[in-house]
Amino acid sequence: MRCDIDIRDGELRYRGSVHGQDPAELAVTASPTAFELTRLTPGAPALYYRLGRGRVQLSDDLRDLAPSGPLPPPDPGVLLAMIHGLPDAPGATPLPGVQELTLGNRLRVDRDGVRVLRRPPQLAPGTSNLHHTLGRAIVQDADELAVAYSGGVASSFVAVCARAAGRRPVLFHADLGGPSRPLPEIPDTRTERVRCDLTELLDPDQITGRELPAPLPESALRRGMTGRLRAAAGMPLVSGALLENLVSTTLPEVGGALWGRRLLACEPFHREGVLASLQVARTVLAAKGAGMRGRRVIGVEPADSEAESQEVGAAPQAPSEEGGLPGLTEAGREALKSARLATGAVWRTHLEDLPTVFGRAEAARHEAGLTGASHAAGAVIPALDPRVLAAVAALPTRALGRVRGGRFVNQAPLRDVLARAGVGQIVEASSAFRLRLAAATYVHRERRAIAAQLAGDCALADLGLLDPACVVRLLRDGQATADRALIVLRLAWVDRWLRRR
Repeated sequence: MRCDIDIRDGELRYRGSVHGQDPAELAVTASPTAFELTRLTPGAPALYYRLGRGRVQLSDDLRDLAPSGPLPPPDPGVLLAMIHGLPDAPGATPLPGVQELTLGNRLRVDRDGVRVLRRPPQLAPGTSNLHHTLGRAIVQDADELAVAYSGGVASSFVAVCARAAGRRPVLFHADLGGPSRPLPEIPDTRTERVRCDLTELLDPDQITGRELPAPLPESALRRGMTGRLRAAAGMPLVSGALLENLVSTTLPEVGGALWGRRLLACEPFHREGVLASLQVARTVLAAKGAGMRGRRVIGVEPADSEAESQEVGAAPQAPSEEGGLPGLTEAGREALKSARLATGAVWRTHLEDLPTVFGRAEAARHEAGLTGASHAAGAVIPALDPRVLAAVAALPTRALGRVRGGRFVNQAPLRDVLARAGVGQIVEASSAFRLRLAAATYVHRERRAIAAQLAGDCALADLGLLDPACVVRLLRDGQATADRALIVLRLAWVDRWLRRR
């Protein structure tokens, strides 16, 4: 889609078209005197605009709005934020003057000019039966349906929902090599393992320097795995991405209504001499973030899941100062700090008036990199379907988690459905953990090549942001490299992109 709209003598003149969009995702009104465009759901495709005097340019392809000449150099703080895993501010693009239309914003053009108005979307009423709602959302014309299957809570739930909706799901598992862990069996389905070579998927030679914006390894890994699964399946591929983020809670949110003996039996409160009373336990819970859905409490299940670290109505979580990129100069630290503050302020403004479930979906998809051209990475994501979002919103908070056997059980609605369907022990590792594991495996194999690249010609060093010798020393330490493998890999990718621009 590409359209230019000019205001002349109080009338609008169109070049191109904006029609043909899904009315459930984008609301479009176009007449000779007024034009309005509104993004209605987090799952709507990306649309970009550039405002001018009496004119607006629209496109669903960011490259359509790129200037003919060379692009200005990227902002140092933005580059360092990318390396540290901090998502872009909502609506930001690498092109000066170009914005992405964000959820809750309405672009209006009339005789008074061009304006972007804030109009929070309304959430349609929904049923709390998430199981049936998601099953209806993924129904396809064919009997068989391909599911990207990791063996985790979300992908297992999607498979069970597809089976309950009358489909015959075929489960495709991306095998990244290494020890092959058993996957839970879903009744009446078959599982196929698809070999995915990390060396190929994460090879920095695929970077051309012409990408908008700088490519990141996690997006390339997700896109590559999805492409291979789709090719193996030969049919639409459904992903459980973001579902666990939406159906998550924390012990502080459910603990207030629990009997005292249950709360004190739950980790980390059962250890002798740590907490003496229920009042102290609740005080500790509050200090650890009462009202913070999705933030993992120390010592609670699942042990290696970090999904799910999203505060209700708050921005995607910024990386901590500890465990960051070593060797940042003073200029680098200041640039990163400024980017953190600026991005956090924009996120708070963006999310404050959205319905809670829309805010969580917005934050989760940015954290997962499912924005812009990689919006769905080639897969159907039912978690962003308006019907599914409405069903999630209808779930009471107390139903999302519980204490059982001295353990805090998260995503309870998903796990209950799996238990009723007879699904065995699921894989508790989150998608974020699997991503870190893949990065650590690749960096361990290629650490000498990465060190040689950074020691020889480091673009961030030329910008005065980084002392690469510190990263080279880190790569000599296997444990330290594993702990920061994803950051180091992002650094190598951004450095390669900068040198090839």
